[in-house]
Amino acid sequence: MSADNLNVSVSDRIKIFENKGFKNNGGNNGEKNNGLNDNGINDNFKKGNHVTNMPVFDNDHKPVARYTGFVDDHGIFNDKKAKIEYSNGDIYLGNYFYGQRHGKGVYKTNNGFTFDGKWICGIFIKGTKTFAAGYSVTGNFKNWGPSGKCIQEFNNGMKYKVIYKDNVIVNIKKI
Repeated sequence: MSADNLNVSVSDRIKIFENKGFKNNGGNNGEKNNGLNDNGINDNFKKGNHVTNMPVFDNDHKPVARYTGFVDDHGIFNDKKAKIEYSNGDIYLGNYFYGQRHGKGVYKTNNGFTFDGKWICGIFIKGTKTFAAGYSVTGNFKNWGPSGKCIQEFNNGMKYKVIYKDNVIVNIKKI
């Protein structure tokens, strides 16, 4: 059984997902994977409930993440305290609205970057990006990079006012 097969049933997709290390820790009753209902859906993952480690699939039905938070009556992820753990090791904690990062949240990548700030429709637009080396840039963002007037701060305490255009420094001044 492979997730690459587009004809895989929902129950088989959940099994594949769990075999890759993503476990359902409970939903409402706290039991681990208590079985599937007549429609092939794990009852812990039904709409209108808080879920824990719910599998998230991409358009090719491959598991890409697990979601902990509220699923509204329409089956959409909506929560102010959501947690998404991606299969590549990235983690998002924060507001989730209509299935996207939206509002205040923190996204930590598996390679050491952290994006802490405001998200709109899944796009990081304002806040602080901390690099793996420890220095940070605070300001507006476009395409994951700083844009416009920002403050760049280094581990040694040095701060700079920086103007970015298309993720490139066009002006810099020590504060």
